[in-house]
Formats: sequence, C-alpha cells, structure tokens
Amino acid sequence: MSKIYVLGAGAPRDANIPLTNEIIPRILKENPNIHEEPLRISTISLHILVDYLKEIAGNEYLSPLDIEDLLSITYFPLVLKELTRWDDNKISNFRRHLIWGILFEIEKALNNNRNQYTYQFFTKMIDEKDSIISLNYDLLFEKFLIEKFGTINYNLDLELLSESGMKDEYTYSDFNFIKLHGSMNLFYCDCCHKFTLMNYPNAMVSEDPNLHIGNIKIACPEDDEGNLIAVIIPPGGEKSEVAPILRPCWEKAFNLLKVADDIFFIGISFRENDIWLRFLFQSSICMNKNVKLHYITNKISDDKRDKIISLFQNKSIEFIEDGFAGWISKYYGLGRFY
Repeated sequence: MSKIYVLGAGAPRDANIPLTNEIIPRILKENPNIHEEPLRISTISLHILVDYLKEIAGNEYLSPLDIEDLLSITYFPLVLKELTRWDDNKISNFRRHLIWGILFEIEKALNNNRNQYTYQFFTKMIDEKDSIISLNYDLLFEKFLIEKFGTINYNLDLELLSESGMKDEYTYSDFNFIKLHGSMNLFYCDCCHKFTLMNYPNAMVSEDPNLHIGNIKIACPEDDEGNLIAVIIPPGGEKSEVAPILRPCWEKAFNLLKVADDIFFIGISFRENDIWLRFLFQSSICMNKNVKLHYITNKISDDKRDKIISLFQNKSIEFIEDGFAGWISKYYGLGRFY
C-alpha cells in the first residue's frame, strides 16, 4: 500500500506560516530596525520591497494581487512594463525582492513555530515507501523527515546542480519529497546558471548606510561574480530560467500519482490560475482506477466540494473537515496538541 501526501498552503498553517494573500499585509507592518540587528539579506530587502509595494499601491490592476500573483506577473515583463512603465532591470529587481519578502515571512514563522509536535507526529505516521508532494517553499517538514529517514530525495535534475551545491541529504534517498514550486534552500546563480542547495542565508555584511541594491548579494560558490537567488516558481513561472531544475520533480510526481493506493490532499485550494498543477493531478489520477482520494481541510462549502469532485471526474473522495492538526490528533486518538 503506497500513500502520497500532497501538501498545500493549509498544511503549514498550524506553524503560523502565512498564506500568500497574508504576506503583503505582514510586510507592510514590519519595521525591523536594521541598525540594531544583524544585517540580514531578507531584512534589507524588506525595506526596498516596501518602497516597491507603495509604488504600485495605486495601480488598480496590481494592488488587489497577493504576493504570489505579483511574482507570477514578473515573468510576463511586457504586461508589467505596460502597467508600471518599469524597465527590465527594475522588474528583475522587483522579482528578487518579492522572493526575499516571501522568505523573510516564512523564516520568521518557522523560528516562532510553537506547534512542532503536530508535524513530528505527522512524520511518525509516514512510511519510507510513501511519498510527499509539496506545493510550498518552506523547510518545515525536512528536518523531521531527515531525522527519521537520514536522507530524502528532492528528485532534482542533478546535472544542473553545482558540484559544491550537491547535498546528499536531499538528493540520494528512497524517500521521495517532491517540491513542485521550488524551495527556500535551493538557489540559482545568474552568472554560471548552476543551482545550489544550501542553508537559508541569515546574514550579510554591508558597508553602505543607504543599503543600495547592489549590496544585496549572495556569492555563488562556483563563480564569485554570480548572485544567488532562491528558486521560487509561482503559477505562470514554469518557463522561467530556473524551471529546468524542477522538471524531473513533475515527471516523478506524475508517475507516483498514477499508481498510488491512497492520495491525501492537505490544505490545497487548486487555484484556477495554477493550470499545470491542476493538469498534473487530473491527468495522473484519471489513469489510476483504484486510487482512494482524501481531501483534508477546514470547513468546506458545497460549491467548493462540488468543484473538487468535478476536478477529479467524479471519483469518490473522502472529505475530512478537521484541518491538518485535527486530522493528525484524531489519527492518534489524541486531543489537539495546543
């Protein structure tokens, strides 16, 4: 019996990791004192990002978008140029700081996670023959999975990883942990065009009191002239220069989904604009005649329920409306962990 756990944005909610539509309001409320704390890349980038967000606040087309939608539209520069009159360099910088803004909020939430037992208990129920497909960027589950299995397999294109960026704990394992939209520990060099697995960088040194954008740089381990940026691919970014590293992930996910015995969808909304993701699940699951589907969420409306059923061509689906933590606690016959 093989099980696949598909983790959407609702899975890490109990760790206080924000949804994409919550990140911009959080960023605009942040006021980190860059003169009192270590000069972290994400902190510096946050100040610059706020200026960008204020600049687009009056744009009737851009202001309603959440941070992932804004990131998606940066991959269509002709559209963004028309809406903002920005040049290519400014659009590229905007994308870079959006990514750092996302990582800043994720890292802050992980550092303040008081509900780690929920995720430890989840890890305990997973067998090595099971698999996880994650649509998230955070590193919430990796720590517990590596503690249990020793290594996990991201299923990246290893030929695109730099020699110094190869990490055995993420590349050689029988346990598949597939991240379809990137990860905050996977970086791309804009000079040598190689990818590197590394810990999320916490600090940097800057001598510029004005925090000029040119100072925000993580040197590539293979090329001193290179500048690393995290591989974060929102819906619409599938044709970006960083997408090739993840192509084997999508292929592996397809092959796993079409033969799985049970698939658990946890906290997934199946947004209309994520066309490739919807196609991945529809095409693979329609080939799997005997699969059992389980959809774990909080309260769900009848309309949303009908859309999920329709998405999977009326296959039988068990709806579990306890949320992630509630489902885990019921599995173990326990009360909530907090």
